[in-house]
Amino acid sequence: MKTIKVDRVSSVEEVKKLQGLGVNAIGVSLSVDRVFRDNRILSKKEALLIKKKIEKDTVFVGYLSGENYQKTIELAVNIGFDYIQLSSSQILPDEVYEELKAQKIGLIYCSLECSYDSDPSWILGDLHNVKFDFAQIDLLPDVIDSWKFLKEKCPDFPDELQVSDINAIAANKPLLITTDLSAQNTGEIFDSLSNIKGVAFVLGENPTRNDFHYFSYYEVIEILEPITFQGLSC
Repeated sequence: MKTIKVDRVSSVEEVKKLQGLGVNAIGVSLSVDRVFRDNRILSKKEALLIKKKIEKDTVFVGYLSGENYQKTIELAVNIGFDYIQLSSSQILPDEVYEELKAQKIGLIYCSLECSYDSDPSWILGDLHNVKFDFAQIDLLPDVIDSWKFLKEKCPDFPDELQVSDINAIAANKPLLITTDLSAQNTGEIFDSLSNIKGVAFVLGENPTRNDFHYFSYYEVIEILEPITFQGLSC
C-alpha cells in the first residue's frame, strides 16, 4: 500500500483532479513560504473549503508553522487535518507530539535532503530520537537526472549513497521521497525503493532557489495521467 502525496494544493479544482488520478494525500500550506513567489499559501477559510472535497480514503495534510505549539494544534483540529507537516528545523517536543496523537493527528517532517555523498546515518539529521509519523526526503536535489544518477552512477562508487541505503533507512523509519519523478521512473522507484511509504510532489511556481525538486501542477498531471497505481493509501 503506497502513498501518492501532493503538497501545496491550492484549489478545489486541483483536489478533484488529483484525487481522480490516484492521489491519496493532499497537502495545503498555511505557513509563510519564502521558497516560492506564488499564490499557493491558503487562508483557514480556503483550507476548510478544500477539506470538504477530501474523499474518505484521502488524508489531508497541513503545512503549518510550529512556532506556537498550542495554536498549531488548535488550527489543525479546527480545520480537520489528518496530519500536520513541519520543517525538520521545527522539531516538536515529545509531549506535543503526544497531544497531536490524542487528537488523532499525525506528524510529517519535511525539508530533509540527501546528496550522493551523504552519510546514510545522517540523512534524518536530528530526527533519530524524535517521534513522528513520516519523514519526507528529497533525493539528490543537487544532481541532474537524480534518480538515474542514484541508480546507475552511484554503484560505481561504493562509498557514495546507494539505493540500498535508502531502502535500509525506510525499513526502520517511515519515509516519503521526492526526486525528479516522471511518468517513466515513478513505477520503477516504487519497485526499487520497496520499503518507502510513498512519493511526494511539491507544487510551486517562481522559486527563489533551485536546489530542490518541485513541480508545476500541470507537470504532476502529465506524470500521473499515464500511470495506473493500485492499492494506494496512507
